[in-house]
Amino acid sequence: MAVPDCFQCFPELKIPALVAKLKAKGWVCQADGPGSTECRKPNAQDLIRIRNGLARDKTLVGSVTLHTFSGGPGAYPRGQAQAVAKARADLPFLLAALFSDINTRAQVDAWLKTAAPTTIGGYGVECSRPSAISVGTGKKSITSWSIPITFSGRRT
Repeated sequence: MAVPDCFQCFPELKIPALVAKLKAKGWVCQADGPGSTECRKPNAQDLIRIRNGLARDKTLVGSVTLHTFSGGPGAYPRGQAQAVAKARADLPFLLAALFSDINTRAQVDAWLKTAAPTTIGGYGVECSRPSAISVGTGKKSITSWSIPITFSGRRT
Protein backbone atom coordinates (compact mmCIF):
# COMPACT_ATOMS: atom_id res chain seq x y z
CA MET A 1 0.00 0.00 0.00
CA ALA A 2 1.38 3.38 -0.99
CA VAL A 3 1.81 6.01 1.71
CA PRO A 4 -0.30 9.11 0.94
CA ASP A 5 1.16 12.58 0.64
CA CYS A 6 -0.73 13.58 3.78
CA PHE A 7 -3.26 11.50 5.70
CA GLN A 8 -4.08 12.60 9.23
CA CYS A 9 -1.45 15.31 9.20
CA PHE A 10 -1.00 19.07 9.14
CA PRO A 11 0.05 19.45 5.47
CA GLU A 12 2.05 22.65 5.96
CA LEU A 13 3.53 22.05 9.42
CA LYS A 14 6.76 20.16 9.96
CA ILE A 15 7.89 18.83 13.33
CA PRO A 16 11.25 20.68 13.31
CA ALA A 17 9.46 24.01 12.70
CA LEU A 18 6.96 23.42 15.52
CA VAL A 19 9.75 22.32 17.87
CA ALA A 20 11.70 25.49 17.02
CA LYS A 21 8.64 27.64 17.87
CA LEU A 22 8.19 25.82 21.19
CA LYS A 23 11.88 26.17 22.07
CA ALA A 24 11.67 29.90 21.31
CA LYS A 25 8.88 30.06 23.94
CA GLY A 26 11.10 28.31 26.51
CA TRP A 27 9.91 24.72 26.12
CA VAL A 28 12.56 21.96 26.28
CA CYS A 29 12.07 19.28 23.59
CA GLN A 30 13.50 15.83 22.95
CA ALA A 31 12.70 12.73 20.91
CA ASP A 32 10.31 10.41 22.73
CA GLY A 33 10.42 7.24 20.64
CA PRO A 34 9.89 6.72 16.91
CA GLY A 35 7.78 9.47 15.39
CA SER A 36 7.22 11.23 18.71
CA THR A 37 8.67 14.36 20.32
CA GLU A 38 7.94 15.56 23.84
CA CYS A 39 8.30 19.18 24.93
CA ARG A 40 8.11 20.32 28.57
CA LYS A 41 8.10 23.65 30.30
CA PRO A 42 11.08 24.04 32.62
CA ASN A 43 10.12 23.55 36.28
CA ALA A 44 6.59 22.37 35.36
CA GLN A 45 4.85 19.10 34.61
CA ASP A 46 3.04 20.53 31.57
CA LEU A 47 3.93 18.91 28.27
CA ILE A 48 3.22 18.94 24.57
CA ARG A 49 3.55 15.65 22.70
CA ILE A 50 4.01 15.84 18.92
CA ARG A 51 3.54 12.77 16.72
CA ASN A 52 4.26 12.49 13.02
CA GLY A 53 1.46 11.89 10.52
CA LEU A 54 0.76 9.12 8.06
CA ALA A 55 2.57 10.65 5.11
CA ARG A 56 5.52 10.14 2.80
CA ASP A 57 7.23 13.01 4.61
CA LYS A 58 7.75 11.71 8.16
CA THR A 59 8.52 15.23 9.40
CA LEU A 60 4.88 16.36 8.93
CA VAL A 61 2.99 16.83 12.19
CA GLY A 62 0.21 14.28 12.68
CA SER A 63 -1.11 15.14 16.12
CA VAL A 64 -0.32 17.45 19.02
CA THR A 65 -1.47 16.98 22.61
CA LEU A 66 -1.22 19.75 25.20
CA HIS A 67 -1.35 18.26 28.70
CA THR A 68 -1.45 20.61 31.70
CA PHE A 69 -1.25 19.69 35.38
CA SER A 70 -1.92 21.40 38.70
CA GLY A 71 -1.48 19.80 42.10
CA GLY A 72 -1.57 20.55 45.78
CA PRO A 73 -2.41 19.29 49.27
CA GLY A 74 -5.57 17.35 50.12
CA ALA A 75 -8.38 17.21 47.55
CA TYR A 76 -7.04 20.49 46.10
CA PRO A 77 -10.37 21.70 44.66
CA ARG A 78 -8.83 24.73 42.95
CA GLY A 79 -6.49 22.45 40.96
CA GLN A 80 -9.13 21.80 38.31
CA ALA A 81 -9.54 25.50 37.55
CA GLN A 82 -5.75 25.99 37.60
CA ALA A 83 -5.15 23.15 35.09
CA VAL A 84 -7.80 24.61 32.77
CA ALA A 85 -6.36 28.13 33.15
CA LYS A 86 -2.86 26.88 32.28
CA ALA A 87 -4.22 25.19 29.15
CA ARG A 88 -6.09 28.34 28.15
CA ALA A 89 -2.90 30.38 28.63
CA ASP A 90 -0.90 28.14 26.28
CA LEU A 91 -3.60 27.78 23.62
CA PRO A 92 -3.29 31.10 21.72
CA PHE A 93 0.35 30.38 20.89
CA LEU A 94 -0.30 26.70 20.10
CA LEU A 95 -3.34 27.42 17.92
CA ALA A 96 -1.37 30.04 15.96
CA ALA A 97 1.44 27.50 15.42
CA LEU A 98 -0.96 24.76 14.26
CA PHE A 99 -3.55 26.63 12.22
CA SER A 100 -2.53 29.32 9.74
CA ASP A 101 -6.22 30.12 9.06
CA ILE A 102 -7.54 32.60 11.65
CA ASN A 103 -11.12 31.35 11.14
CA THR A 104 -10.09 27.80 12.04
CA ARG A 105 -8.32 29.11 15.16
CA ALA A 106 -11.45 31.03 16.17
CA GLN A 107 -13.64 27.95 15.66
CA VAL A 108 -11.31 25.79 17.75
CA ASP A 109 -11.19 28.42 20.49
CA ALA A 110 -15.03 28.61 20.53
CA TRP A 111 -15.24 24.80 20.53
CA LEU A 112 -13.17 24.60 23.71
CA LYS A 113 -16.16 25.91 25.65
CA THR A 114 -18.07 22.70 24.78
CA ALA A 115 -15.12 20.29 24.63
CA ALA A 116 -17.07 17.58 22.80
CA PRO A 117 -14.89 15.67 20.25
CA THR A 118 -15.43 17.14 16.80
CA THR A 119 -13.85 18.00 13.44
CA ILE A 120 -13.14 21.61 12.48
CA GLY A 121 -11.76 22.48 9.07
CA GLY A 122 -10.92 18.79 8.56
CA TYR A 123 -8.86 18.64 11.79
CA GLY A 124 -9.84 16.50 14.75
CA VAL A 125 -10.04 18.24 18.13
CA GLU A 126 -10.64 16.50 21.44
CA CYS A 127 -10.50 17.69 25.01
CA SER A 128 -10.97 15.34 27.93
CA ARG A 129 -12.60 16.66 31.07
CA PRO A 130 -10.16 17.57 33.84
CA SER A 131 -9.38 14.54 35.98
CA ALA A 132 -7.81 14.14 39.39
CA ILE A 133 -5.48 11.58 40.93
CA SER A 134 -4.97 11.60 44.71
CA VAL A 135 -2.32 9.79 46.70
CA GLY A 136 -1.75 9.82 50.41
CA THR A 137 -0.64 8.16 53.60
CA GLY A 138 -2.41 8.53 56.91
CA LYS A 139 -3.98 11.97 57.16
CA LYS A 140 -1.86 13.56 54.42
CA SER A 141 -2.65 13.47 50.72
CA ILE A 142 -1.98 15.36 47.52
CA THR A 143 -4.09 15.65 44.41
CA SER A 144 -2.97 16.33 40.86
CA TRP A 145 -5.46 17.63 38.28
CA SER A 146 -4.77 17.25 34.57
CA ILE A 147 -6.41 18.15 31.27
CA PRO A 148 -5.32 16.90 27.81
CA ILE A 149 -6.29 18.69 24.58
CA THR A 150 -5.45 16.86 21.33
CA PHE A 151 -5.35 18.23 17.79
CA SER A 152 -5.22 15.66 14.96
CA GLY A 153 -4.27 16.26 11.35
CA ARG A 154 -6.56 16.28 8.35
CA ARG A 155 -7.77 12.99 6.90
CA THR A 156 -7.20 13.93 3.26
